[in-house]
Amino acid sequence: MHRSWYRRLLLSLAFIFKGPFLLSQASVPVDEMALQALENNIQQLLAENNTPGGVITLIDREGPIWSAAIGVADVKERLPVTTATPFRMGSISEMFVSLSVLKLVEEGKLLLDQPVADLVPEIKFGNPWRKTDPVRLVHLLEHTAGFDDIRFRESAWDELDPMGLREALEYSSASRISRWPPGRYFSHSQSGPTIAAYIVEKVVGEGYEPWLSKGLLKQLGMQEVTFDVSSALATGHSNGIPVRHSSPLLRPSGAIIASIREMGHLVEMFLNRGHFRGREILSEKSIQRMENPNPTSRAGAGIPIAPGLGSFSTSYRGFLWRGHSGVADGTQSLIRYVPAIGKGFVIAVNSDSVEVLSKVAGLLEEYLLVGVSLPQPAPSQIPAWRISGLAGYYRPLTPRSNLDRALLDFFGLIYFQLDGNRLKIDGLNTGGFLIPVTDRRFRGPEDLIPTAKFQRDEGEIVLESFGRGLNGNYQAVTWWRVWLERLGVITVLGFLLTVFVHGSIWGGWHLLKKRALWNSIQARSIVFPFIASKILLVGLIFTYMGLQDPVHRLGLLTIYSGGLFLTSILFTFLALLSIVQAVGSVVWLEVGRGLKAYSMTASLAVMGVVVYLWNYGLIGLRTWAL
Repeated sequence: MHRSWYRRLLLSLAFIFKGPFLLSQASVPVDEMALQALENNIQQLLAENNTPGGVITLIDREGPIWSAAIGVADVKERLPVTTATPFRMGSISEMFVSLSVLKLVEEGKLLLDQPVADLVPEIKFGNPWRKTDPVRLVHLLEHTAGFDDIRFRESAWDELDPMGLREALEYSSASRISRWPPGRYFSHSQSGPTIAAYIVEKVVGEGYEPWLSKGLLKQLGMQEVTFDVSSALATGHSNGIPVRHSSPLLRPSGAIIASIREMGHLVEMFLNRGHFRGREILSEKSIQRMENPNPTSRAGAGIPIAPGLGSFSTSYRGFLWRGHSGVADGTQSLIRYVPAIGKGFVIAVNSDSVEVLSKVAGLLEEYLLVGVSLPQPAPSQIPAWRISGLAGYYRPLTPRSNLDRALLDFFGLIYFQLDGNRLKIDGLNTGGFLIPVTDRRFRGPEDLIPTAKFQRDEGEIVLESFGRGLNGNYQAVTWWRVWLERLGVITVLGFLLTVFVHGSIWGGWHLLKKRALWNSIQARSIVFPFIASKILLVGLIFTYMGLQDPVHRLGLLTIYSGGLFLTSILFTFLALLSIVQAVGSVVWLEVGRGLKAYSMTASLAVMGVVVYLWNYGLIGLRTWAL
């Protein structure tokens, strides 16, 4: 008791004089120079990555051991950030949903395996496997229900007065359709935790937010936590430009606003296995269940690092780091802690630079491991021939949104090359390695446990990886199919480019000579493919411009979203006319064979693009209404 009182007195003095120093297990300040160097390095990283401000706190089982506030909360107002400055916590909010559900499970009011359709039959969602594999409460928390992440329309919602959770969930249900049997694969979806929070509301008989505030948050000493945007909130920035804060539709999945000083209380509770300063918040069993993968789920089976309930793990230097990250309106935050060494940290920055958050986290991880005996991974004993069959091409299997497949199927490919008895990763994650632990389970170079596994699913080889170098689910695809698809895309785009250039030159020449374009047999033979190629170019421009600000340009009915819808419809119509025209040209006696072949090939190229767009559901796509 005396030790705890003395420690807190020193902490109070530290905050008053803003002196960054570490308290050792003997409660004496140590290594001030190392901490000053750490702060200087973080300050330099923020400056190099155009980040106006950031706050950091290091925590052990007895509370905060060092904090630093660097920079400003807003580039216009130039107000300095402090450890009490509220930041958007983004998806870290999901941790509180999982804690709430586990609290009710402990009280016997809920079961993790309960089917969601039984708990909230009024909430719409689709599941083709509902008879054999219903969506259960646990699937919502571990993101294995198979739902898409929220669509542009849901992201674009921004009203001053928040909706109730039921109304928010009824606003759009298009993303809530299981893409695989629930429990099979992980794919992040904000609607899952929001449905879970609505279930909490039904069980406790009151709103989720007030119930959370007067219960769990009060017990954790987090009375200043809010869900509502205020003027005191740190302003987010993108490339140094302020970003207006919005009010999210699905609040339980991303609306919590808190200071890192209070978020440190959450980390302290996790390090003490459910206890916070002498009070039990949750049992140790519940904390362990939250951190670890579902033992009854296929997703991540056999991989200790697979996601838990609103909690994600990463392996580094032989230790499991638990926690969660969050992104919201030009701000980023990160909670990470290691139960094995009893330490952790919280970071919040008012910038959307992923690189700065990653680098600051790396500095803090290295600092927390100073003086800690680091276990060394044993060399792999698996011979190369046992894993040689796993080399080859893989494409993303479970993107966060099914609409992303249109690009990821082609541009998201990775390639595994056998390198000794390792698999070298080329593609989006160039330079990484997977080292075999068994002939089907693999780890990263610095991992002690498997972080990835290969398995057969419906006859296909599927990779599930939760490592730092490679994260996601991938399906093997044969080399000849990859190259056939590439050849097809190059051929189609090549013909379209030829038609576009040829049609432009031919049409320009006729205009220059003041001749009627339609009287030209050659012009008539390619007129529809030529117009279609121009429409496709316009559609690509709309797509590119819309993706510069997808939430506001595609989530609402704008010139960009409306343009995408109209160009896809018009392009399809012109493609059909092109085929009719090309078939008709066969009977034109005055048209030579070469021109007939050219007309037919151009029309088939246009129709090939239509087939591609139709396959991915992009024809007539109304992004503002889904």
